[in-house]
Amino acid sequence: MNLIPCTFDQHAPAILAIFNDAIANSTALYEYKPRTMDTMRAWFDAKAKGRFPVLGIADDDGTLMGFASYGSFRAFAAYKYTVEHSV
Repeated sequence: MNLIPCTFDQHAPAILAIFNDAIANSTALYEYKPRTMDTMRAWFDAKAKGRFPVLGIADDDGTLMGFASYGSFRAFAAYKYTVEHSV
């Protein structure tokens, strides 16, 4: 297994599949509709704008097995030192 930086061009389809599986089969995400590739573009853009990394774990063949990231929790000043994270 290898820790890798994730990019939209290389990893968005795999991350989209992970998100949509969690939406359909768990309560990990409070969403009702599957995400789209446009949603993933906005998600990656927001991570880049906030300078928040998206890291992945890939197997020896380069297949993404999972990912992790974090971002702003709330936009209010009192939350400036908090983050929301996903693994």
